[in-house]
Amino acid sequence: MDPIKQTRRDFVKKTTAGTAGLALSAKLGFPSILKSQSPNDHIGIGIIGFGIRARQMMNGMGYFHPRAPEEPTGFGSISREERTRGYGHRSRMPVKSFDKEPILAVCDIYQDARKYASELFNDRVRLYHRYQELLEDRDIDVVMIYTPDHWHAQMAIDACDAGKDIFVEKCPTHNYRQSLALKNAVNTRQRVIQLNESVLHDPVTKKMRQIVQRGELGDINVVECHWHIPAGRRIWDWPIPANLTRAAIDWQQFLGPAPPVAFDPVRVIQWRCYWDYGTGACGDLFSHTMASVNAILDTHIPETAIATGGIYTLTDYFHVPDVYHSVYDYPAKKLSITLSVNF
Repeated sequence: MDPIKQTRRDFVKKTTAGTAGLALSAKLGFPSILKSQSPNDHIGIGIIGFGIRARQMMNGMGYFHPRAPEEPTGFGSISREERTRGYGHRSRMPVKSFDKEPILAVCDIYQDARKYASELFNDRVRLYHRYQELLEDRDIDVVMIYTPDHWHAQMAIDACDAGKDIFVEKCPTHNYRQSLALKNAVNTRQRVIQLNESVLHDPVTKKMRQIVQRGELGDINVVECHWHIPAGRRIWDWPIPANLTRAAIDWQQFLGPAPPVAFDPVRVIQWRCYWDYGTGACGDLFSHTMASVNAILDTHIPETAIATGGIYTLTDYFHVPDVYHSVYDYPAKKLSITLSVNF
């Protein structure tokens, strides 16, 4: 059976009672197993946070904004404002093939994002201002969380308490204490949580795992990982929309558990540049790399880890290191993994 078209009832017939699922797209890393109290033929999805990442993922599901071009135009040939809008392009292979539309609701604190969602889904979805309202929607079975990192854990915990399953962007938490709290909530409420780490489904990762398992590379003692951004590409330096005013966004909802500061639209759009909201190069880019290495080598948690770095180049707008080096050791496997990041 085509996993894209598999219904909840079909899945339940093949699995244990009380568990239901819908494979939206294994290749792109969308939710593959969702849990529900009563099996039915439709899973209702609510999206929390509708910025550029959510829009990219919706493109992968086959949803395109009316202004999305037919063909890719190239990163350097479109305006920075257009990139921030996240229109995508229609030449991507759509995977949308649902008996019923799964996206039922979108929540965002920025009125422009809610307007974009309305345009993308042809006024079909319910729009919420506060995520707590979305969690109260009884038609929602699972939430997809695309907010800044500092909100991930609390929203996921609240989703557990509301009886929802969770699909969350990396990093799923902002600190170690949140990790323990989220794990406890998932276990206590017996929910399903999936981290959006699409590299695990990448054909290259799968091929490399096969090569390693066949022993074609012999003993592997060192893995070196590098992220180097070309000069002139100011990473995360997205343009600030002219309509991002204090009146257009719920600033207190944006801050949430972060330290209180005066309204600053730069922090809303370029949040990855700040420790208060993001997790720097390690949480954003390194997670992709380490997930791939883990899948290839079955490494997972190291015995020791050290890191160093600083803000050496992008001093005008970075609050997180633009140079980052780390070493992860696995004595039992006689393996050391290094990561080097230079923005």
